[in-house]
Amino acid sequence: MSGLTVSAKQAAPVLTGIDTSLRMTRLISNAEGSVFMKMEHEGVPFFLSTANSLVDLDSSITTHQFDLREHFLSAVPIIMYVRWAFPESSCKQLECSACLIIDDPPLKVSYGFLNLRKLSDVALRHNFSASIAFIPWNWSRSTRKVIDLFKQYPKRLSLSVHGCDHTTSEFGTRDKSTLVRKVKKAISRMQSHEEKNGLPYDRIMVFPQGVFSENALQVLKEQNFVAAVNTSVRSTDPEPRKITLASCWDVALMDYGDFPLLTRRYPSEGIENFAFDILLGKPCLVVIHHDFCRDNYAHLTKFIDQLNGLPCTLSWRSLGEVVRRSFRQRTLPSGTIAVEMYGGELRLSNTFSATQNFSIRRRERDSNAVKEVVSDSGIVDWSHADGYITFSLELNPKESALIRITYRETVSPAPEDETALYRLKTAARRHLCEARDNYLQPALNVLGVLR
Repeated sequence: MSGLTVSAKQAAPVLTGIDTSLRMTRLISNAEGSVFMKMEHEGVPFFLSTANSLVDLDSSITTHQFDLREHFLSAVPIIMYVRWAFPESSCKQLECSACLIIDDPPLKVSYGFLNLRKLSDVALRHNFSASIAFIPWNWSRSTRKVIDLFKQYPKRLSLSVHGCDHTTSEFGTRDKSTLVRKVKKAISRMQSHEEKNGLPYDRIMVFPQGVFSENALQVLKEQNFVAAVNTSVRSTDPEPRKITLASCWDVALMDYGDFPLLTRRYPSEGIENFAFDILLGKPCLVVIHHDFCRDNYAHLTKFIDQLNGLPCTLSWRSLGEVVRRSFRQRTLPSGTIAVEMYGGELRLSNTFSATQNFSIRRRERDSNAVKEVVSDSGIVDWSHADGYITFSLELNPKESALIRITYRETVSPAPEDETALYRLKTAARRHLCEARDNYLQPALNVLGVLR
């Protein structure tokens, strides 16, 4: 968080004229004085915050997700203190993983203000990666030039799944059989795209319009999606589940049937929110649409440079690799490394010079839902207790492994009921959206209407 200037909406008294014998270090301050500081008295360090209150981790999230600007002085000091006071015993992220997610574009060279060839050049120069949230309906429309571009830069460009038809609230329904049919169709289309073009995709769902029901996450889990990514943590169910601040601050939200929901943010939410997510150990996930590139990528590169300028090293990866490497770990007194897994897949590496034992657990209240746990070397034995599945893995020096958890299907898909009218409306929607993005928005931009 160091070096950031934040427009905090909370007020707090400032301290000035502190006794210099206390060896004060200002941690958070403004032009008038300090609101959070570290001091030392007779060799004993202590911290002082002037905030009127601390955040309540059991409070409910009532907006789409946590906004640091609303709670800056009640949230940042306590987190900074805890990170300072418990550096060894607290769980840690090994790296700060990051990915830029661009919603909607088909795999064509140009789409609206987005040129994928230019994007790859910008990604190389400014050091970032991008995942195209790809609408499966477009599976047969990709161009060879763009496919080759993705194959040329696999560490910079990747694909994730953006709905199925991208119709209004298609994953907001609560009917599980309908959801299964939608998810299976999305998978079938993405696999057909992969077979046709030789381009793999990350089995991660990015919800269209940010709309999802709780049952949608349960279906994604049974269909062995690795995770879902969304701008909101609240479902659109008539009586949505209570989501606490503690859950929202975790690496991934696990409240919906123990399936991981990772949060992403728009650049408009401010660099401070991204920095705080990183401080919490969450991955850095940025979302934009094509129109964010309308100034020849100037806003995008400025924001990416701000992220890369934070006092931490971001590891830009595909969205799938971000999820696989999003876990917490700590070293037990025995020397075993305890790992908290979130996604349906986990990539572990032994960076030590000696053989290392890993004890891995993942939240799963229903043991009957688990079909098997598999690593590169085969099926892994696991056990279940206290709402978690646990298993062990031993890795040789410099060895890595990919662990995957698969689940049983409990719901059959609803019969196909797409009428000719539905297919016509879906095709019209997709083509009209592309016409808007390719022609109308550029024209409005020339006229100075877009801001």
